[in-house]
Amino acid sequence: NRNEFKVKLTDKFVNEVIAFLNSNGGNIFVGVNDKGKVIGYNGNIDLLQRNIKDIIKDNIAPSTLGLYDVVVLEENNKKYIKIIIAGVENLNVLVIVKLVNFMKVKIK
Repeated sequence: NRNEFKVKLTDKFVNEVIAFLNSNGGNIFVGVNDKGKVIGYNGNIDLLQRNIKDIIKDNIAPSTLGLYDVVVLEENNKKYIKIIIAGVENLNVLVIVKLVNFMKVKIK
């Protein structure tokens, strides 16, 4: 499984999710540095979790419900997020929609 580590999300997040969906899937970790060390997320992690779910649901078509999960994990009292994405290699019809909504959601 492919893993990607991010200290924080960027405006390329939706494209990264689509790339995972159109391949063999994998995991995106938020609050983890490039070397895989948990840095943690400084902020309301439950709100971030909800925002990530909304960003995926509102900005990718066709519906990806059931193809991803967003979970909050904790290591050494540092909370971080794991986004588990199933691959749908032959479903090459995923497109970004309503990107304007994505830009309005504060994810940092």
